[in-house]
Amino acid sequence: IKAGRGMEIGLDKWVAAFPQLRFLSVPGKVMEFTTPSHLEPGGRLIPRIEQLQLTPPVGVVKNFSTPRKISRCATSLPSLWQIRVHKLYREYEDIRADCQDADTLVKKRVREQNNAAGQVIHDPKEAGVSFF
Repeated sequence: IKAGRGMEIGLDKWVAAFPQLRFLSVPGKVMEFTTPSHLEPGGRLIPRIEQLQLTPPVGVVKNFSTPRKISRCATSLPSLWQIRVHKLYREYEDIRADCQDADTLVKKRVREQNNAAGQVIHDPKEAGVSFF
């Protein structure tokens, strides 16, 4: 599902509305409306999102007002193995640092899942956070 303009609901709401969703492309602005605590592990809802893409909003790209949004979502989405962030967000040092933390977490998860399965489930070269 690709969330378009005017869809100013948080990532947590998308996950709750579509629990079987595996790929979600949303404007980065959606992160401002996301409450990561609603995605905390151990809840009744087990999100299945495997790939998340943050596109630039129409207009000016802004820094996230709450830090660590990307790595907190990576922690909260246990199936997530790939995050793509639009290159315009790279200009913010805290977002780059957050992406590095999320990248480490997601790559570790993929290695563990591949080892547990005894086979390659997700290509480690494609796993993690990248800018497009």
